[in-house]
Amino acid sequence: MSPTNPRIERTTNSRRILPVRPTYAAFPKAHKTMIEPNTPASVRVRAAECVLNQAMKAIEMQDIEARLSELERAAEVSKTGGTR
Repeated sequence: MSPTNPRIERTTNSRRILPVRPTYAAFPKAHKTMIEPNTPASVRVRAAECVLNQAMKAIEMQDIEARLSELERAAEVSKTGGTR
């Protein structure tokens, strides 16, 4: 296992996903829609669903990136015979 736990990193980094990912440009509008009292409940629920779905996709991508980095590191170590 790598020196850092990917799950811990994901938890730590997930707080930074929203401002960093360009796909979250619509987040402020979706958030406003979710909290606006005059917005129909069905629209608020749909906005929340969209935000949660995008957050899950971002977390999945982060997991894939961490796994890929670990595989690349392992491939490099095996290529160099265990020395750097």
